[in-house]
Amino acid sequence: MDIQKSLTEQRRNMVLVTKQAKQGHLSCCFSVLELLNVLYKKIMRFDIQNPDSDKNDICILSKGHAALALYALYYDMGIFSKETFFSFSQYDSILGEHPDRNKIKGVKVSTGSLGHGLPCGAGIALAQKIQNKNNKVFVIIGDGEANEGSVWESALIADRYNLDNLTCIVDNNHSESYSPDLLKKFEAFGWQTLETDMDKGNNLQTIENALRTEHLKPLAIILNTKKGYGSELMMKEPEKWHHHTPTDEEFETLMEELS
Repeated sequence: MDIQKSLTEQRRNMVLVTKQAKQGHLSCCFSVLELLNVLYKKIMRFDIQNPDSDKNDICILSKGHAALALYALYYDMGIFSKETFFSFSQYDSILGEHPDRNKIKGVKVSTGSLGHGLPCGAGIALAQKIQNKNNKVFVIIGDGEANEGSVWESALIADRYNLDNLTCIVDNNHSESYSPDLLKKFEAFGWQTLETDMDKGNNLQTIENALRTEHLKPLAIILNTKKGYGSELMMKEPEKWHHHTPTDEEFETLMEELS
């Protein structure tokens, strides 16, 4: 499956729907897109014909403001129709700026309030172990979100119960004004850890290699990504694009970049 070919189209679709809806967090969606594609297409056990199957592995997008990246991927995979995808943020749409588990198949946890995803992920991973199930649980958080105390309370629980079926991936796109050494911090909480080089967090092979790491304890992966990755315009001013609707001129530039 050639992921690289579909990434540009997914980014174009995100720009189009953001311009239409006048809503969206484009720069952080761009930074996490490679990770989501590798997870769903190469790593996770995930039946696109039955996204709610109990046999599927579980991905929790704790940084819920990046939901549009997940929606673009679902559209690319054929889970969403064109009509559904382009209804993003309309009054009667199932697709809001944050993912809703009550509306979207395959979404196990509604997210948006930062710091909730890892606690839920740890609980689900523990439940899987209690039931002798082998489903894996992947939780995606942001570097800023890692300042939430609930993240570290969950990290303690994951270590306490040896949740080797749990992986936390930090989309470290350096948008936080201050962040501790997350690798050392997860290590201090008893997790197995690894970190990508500064220029490799959006590299497909690097991501896949990291996610295939064997671990006998909970695994934390620090992906050093670039906010706005895939667009020179956004990478020049990543924070401007955190929640910004492109102007007509910016829209033309983005679509040209992604042609």
